[in-house]
Amino acid sequence: MLAIAAAIIPRDEAVEVVHDALLAWWRQPERYDAMRGSILAWLAVIVRRKALDRRRSAMRRLAREHRTHEAASSDSVEEAVVERDATELLRLRHALAALPEEQRRVLWLSYFGCKTHVEIAGMLGLPLGTVKKRIALAMRRLRKEFAEEDDRASG
Repeated sequence: MLAIAAAIIPRDEAVEVVHDALLAWWRQPERYDAMRGSILAWLAVIVRRKALDRRRSAMRRLAREHRTHEAASSDSVEEAVVERDATELLRLRHALAALPEEQRRVLWLSYFGCKTHVEIAGMLGLPLGTVKKRIALAMRRLRKEFAEEDDRASG
């Protein structure tokens, strides 16, 4: 009986399973039906079933622990992403604040107001070329500002 259980689960657990199977037979001997086979075959089936149940239970527990661990690490990754995004947003706000007002306004309307260049020109009463030039200048200044910050942070 021990060999059957030990083939499925660790030996220390196999001893418990055999003990449980013999105890179940001791407590309810009427469950054995001699017409269906020998007592050893019946006990072997019980031991095997109990060992498989224990192994499945352990596998479910491991899977549950793994999912919990993944969720926890996913939460920490999510927190790191949120923190990084907040830092980047703060950098963007500071860089936008450093732009001249006319560049900041057209850039804001274009990217955050979702306005086309033509709409911005109409709203502000500016030539289309002026709007495009201000956006281009603002983008160039932002790229330069972010590149300088990255250089300072890495160097």
